[in-house]
Formats: sequence, structure tokens, C-alpha cells
Amino acid sequence: MTLRTRLLLGYGYLIALHLITAISSAAGFYHLSKGVDRILKENFESIDAAMGLQEALERQESALLVIMLEPAVGNEALALAENAFERELARARSNITVKRERDIVDLIQQSHLAYRSARNQYLLEHPEQGTYAQYKESTSTLFQGAKAQVLSLIEINQQAMLDADRQARRSAMRNSVMLGVMVVIALLSLLVLLRRFQEGFLLRLNDLRDATEAIAHGESKRRIPQFGADELGIIAKRLNETLDAHARTVSELQGMINQSKELLLGTLGGIKARVALFGLDGAVVATNFPPTKEDKDLTDVSQWIEKKGKAILKDARKGNKFAPASVRCGAAQAELQLLIAGEVRPVGWLARITT
Repeated sequence: MTLRTRLLLGYGYLIALHLITAISSAAGFYHLSKGVDRILKENFESIDAAMGLQEALERQESALLVIMLEPAVGNEALALAENAFERELARARSNITVKRERDIVDLIQQSHLAYRSARNQYLLEHPEQGTYAQYKESTSTLFQGAKAQVLSLIEINQQAMLDADRQARRSAMRNSVMLGVMVVIALLSLLVLLRRFQEGFLLRLNDLRDATEAIAHGESKRRIPQFGADELGIIAKRLNETLDAHARTVSELQGMINQSKELLLGTLGGIKARVALFGLDGAVVATNFPPTKEDKDLTDVSQWIEKKGKAILKDARKGNKFAPASVRCGAAQAELQLLIAGEVRPVGWLARITT
């Protein structure tokens, strides 16, 4: 697997993990918020209807008491209260969202019918003003029973809202725990990928840098460690192959130089006179006699070449011929000859030293 592919897979994995975490968290909180909002709205509607029922019942009871004092006003108020009760009862029945809520609505309706029947019977039996004791005996108990059923409707919806709140808290806790787990997984994955990145890339780059620095400072035998078949492994392999080829070339050139030097020494050895071969810069290349540190002859010749050789070389490159020059060197005499290759290319100096 190439280094590029491994990096793309690692970063792709992290990106996918973060996307999954973000999307799952957003979806969880969205559904939680939507569910809580729906439950609160539905139960609030039921509670509002129940409170309307309670108010309508109390208005009916108040109207009944008013009838005892002023029948015309009380009958009108009673009719309005009954209409309000029926509207609120229909609204409560159309918003059944909690278990047992339908049964309670049915009980409210039955209790109200019983209360209304008893109330109507009381009004028939007492067309004129009755006593509070007669009212309490005939209708008050049924009124309290209907009111108790309305209160139970309120309580069951309040309990549903509390249950929804607890459920929302549990869901939020689960989402938080899941988010925390995903974050921990992401962090651990990041640490693993960073370690793999350091081992598979950064440390190998350091090895590559150290090896190239050592080679640049003259450690010709130093080679780059090879790991794997990815891009860095291929670079290390190719560099090592290049260094090996360079070392073979240098070895071959050194052999050719040594061979040429041997041939040159063999050629100079065939000359009976003392002969020395100098480079264009005046450095001694070879002699047919062993020079010593005390030998002033070669030094004087080198100094002469350094001082006057540049002008002679310039003329020689223009095609001018250079006649052999005689140079005094200590107690000896040196006859210098400029060696020309290809008619106009100077390659060195040949000195014949005589005493």
C-alpha cells in the first residue's frame, strides 16, 4: 500500500468518524427535542381542556345557586356553562394521547350526565327556591364526583408530562454518553494514526535526512535504510542504487587513473635523463626519479610555471607555438616543453633536468 493511500485512508477514517458523531448527535437531539415538544403540546392541550371542563362545571354549579335566587338569570348562565362544557369535552376527546385518558373522558361524560340529571330533577322538584340542604343532598355529591374525574384527567396529563421529562433526561444522558464514547474513540484513533504516521513517515524522513547529510559530508559507504515498498521505500532504494552506481564508477575511474599513472611512470622510466611531468598549474604529476623534500629543482620549476605559465598557455590556445624554455633551478638546469594535445589544447609540462 502506498504512503498516499495510507494517509488518505487515515484521514478519511477520522473525517467519517467525526461526521458520524456529528450527524448521530444532531439527529438524536433533534428527535429528542421534537418528541418532547410533541408530548408537551399534546398534554398541555389536554390539561387546558380539562381546566376548561372544570371551569364549565363550576359555572354550572354557580348558575344552579343563582337559579335559587333569580331563575331567569341563572337559567341563561346554566345554558352557557353547559355549552362550554360540551365544547371542552369534545376538545379533550379529540386529543387522547395518554393511556387511560379515553376512559377518564368517558367517566367525566357519565359523571356530568348523572350530575345534570340530578340537577334537572332537583329543579323540577323545587321550582321555587329550595334549601341548601336539599341541594347538597341531591346534586352536590354528583358535582364533586364529576369534578374529581376532571381533576384526574389533569393529574394523568401532568404525570405524562413528568414522564416525558424523565424520558427526555434519560435520552439526553444516553446521547451524551454516546457522544462521549464517539469522542473517546476519535481521540484514541487519532493517537494511533499519529503514532503510525510518526513511525511510518516522520522517523523514516529523519533517517533519510541523516543518511543524506552523512553522504554529503563524505561518508561514501553510508546507505539509506529501506522500509516497505511505498514512496519513501522506493526513494531510498533508488538513492542507494545511485550511490552504488556512483561508487562503482569512482572505483572504475580510480582504476583507470592508477593504470594511466603506471603507464606514465613506465614511459618516463624509459627516458635516461631526469624527467618530471607537471600539470598546467605547476603541480608535480610524475617523475622518473624519487624526489625528496630537499630537492629544490622541482620547486623552482613549479614556481616558474606558476609565474609565467598562464601567459604561455593563453598564447598556446591561440595556436602560437612555444619553444622549449631553459629554467635555472638551483645547481641544475631544466628544459621545459609544453605538451599539446589536439594541436591547440595544452595538457601539461615536461621538464628535463640536467646538472
